[in-house]
Amino acid sequence: MQNGETEKKRELKNKHQSKAEIKLELREYMDNLQDRSDRNFKEYKQDLQRLISLYGVLILALLAFFGFGTYAELKNQVTARIDKEFQKESIHTLIEEKAKEHTKKEIQKHVSEKVNETITPFKAKMGEAINEAKLEVKKLKNVFDVYILADSALNGSKTAYIQLKAIAVQKTDHGIAARGRLVEIQKSLLLYRQSPTFYQGLVKKTDNEQVPYENLSLDEIVDNMVSPTLPDNYRHVCMVYIKNKPREEIFKKALQVLHTSDSLLTCAAFCGVLSEISDNKAAFLDFEGWIKICENELKSNSRDNILNSGAGNSR
Repeated sequence: MQNGETEKKRELKNKHQSKAEIKLELREYMDNLQDRSDRNFKEYKQDLQRLISLYGVLILALLAFFGFGTYAELKNQVTARIDKEFQKESIHTLIEEKAKEHTKKEIQKHVSEKVNETITPFKAKMGEAINEAKLEVKKLKNVFDVYILADSALNGSKTAYIQLKAIAVQKTDHGIAARGRLVEIQKSLLLYRQSPTFYQGLVKKTDNEQVPYENLSLDEIVDNMVSPTLPDNYRHVCMVYIKNKPREEIFKKALQVLHTSDSLLTCAAFCGVLSEISDNKAAFLDFEGWIKICENELKSNSRDNILNSGAGNSR
């Protein structure tokens, strides 16, 4: 902790020193520019004087040639006129404006260079920090999406469960999160791995009568099972009534449910029933595996029926 505070103080001290050095350098540069501005003013004045003198000499020569006075007299008149013109405020103002304009450009250029030297490294670091923050936000969002899917699966959504399984194979932070939630969901469905041995008979209540579940059709039993408000122990007992139906009817209904139903709990119950009545096995909650087994069982039953029908006709 103390080392961290010392390092922070050192960084602040360096920043203050850097600012002081820049200020000192700017002040020295401003002084140099002021000297240069003064020299520029004198040079502009001298150039203008030389230019006017040059024209003056030419005019004097012409005037002397045409007899407008002696060369010395004309020269004195021109010199006096030049000195008089340079005493005018307008000439001084013009020269000062030009010198200031040049000085201002020099200052702006120097300040801009110094500011860029200071700011450019910080801009690069700021860009890196922003990119890292965006990446972390994206990771957190992905993990958050995993938890939303897991909650949906725990509430009985088969679609959410399948999406979660697809994410769980990824070697990412949200893939790790998905694997953890997947285990949690699978544990909650272990009840449906097999039908109960001891149970209390179920009755469907209507307005006019009470119908025992053994008298219900397979479609009616499944319609009751998919209700999200049905308690797990009731749905578990429904497996017994499904298992007591004809095999071919069970395989057909299982194929329909696994293909079309989004009730994860009902699909899990059918997987448990199929594992008890089928000689072929798939992993629990392997919906695609159980779909293939149902298709194969129905094809096999169809071939057997055709063979039996042919044997009966031959007799």
